Amino acid sequence: MSSPPLLVQYVIIRGDLQKVLKWSLGAIIAQACHATAAIVYTFRNDPNVMQYTKDLDKMHKVILEIPDDISLQILAATLSHDNIDFKLWIEQPENIATCLATKPKKMTIFTDAKETTMVYELKKIIEGITKVTPAEQRLYRDELMMEDTKSLADYGLTSAVAKAQAPATIGLVCKLPDGSFEALEMTPLSNPPELPDVMKPQDAQGHEQTVS
Repeated sequence: MSSPPLLVQYVIIRGDLQKVLKWSLGAIIAQACHATAAIVYTFRNDPNVMQYTKDLDKMHKVILEIPDDISLQILAATLSHDNIDFKLWIEQPENIATCLATKPKKMTIFTDAKETTMVYELKKIIEGITKVTPAEQRLYRDELMMEDTKSLADYGLTSAVAKAQAPATIGLVCKLPDGSFEALEMTPLSNPPELPDVMKPQDAQGHEQTVS
């Protein structure tokens, strides 16, 4: 059985609408409905949106909460900086930003694996998340298709290049219903935030103590 592309739409809603402003649950749900409908209609001719709405019973959404208006505006600015399409919903007549919805896009999966992990084992991990079997997956390191019988280290994926603050990226494509595989599409990750001082490595001088 072949699988469609792994597409997901994110909806981020202000938590203070209910907790502070005392909006009803129905009014809050309406905000999400407005934002998702607007972004899907705006990009109705986009290939990912067309695929996402092809099977209406299998649309995948992730609903998240964000504290307040300032946090929502910061998120909107970050998405704009990273060229991620979204709709920021401004409710009228209140004229306040209540939530945002992203354009359906291919899913990004974060997982942990050892250098000695075989490519086939990684596919099994992905299967546990996506329900896409290893036979319906192709993994790519840059533009090189990875072989099931090789390890991640064979493709240069070691602890020296893959870290929590700068994860290594592997491309995933899935088998389509017509038997072909979707095109490889890899979106660069946002620049990670700088490590807090407490997590930065200290040089030898930093540990020296002066005794008087």
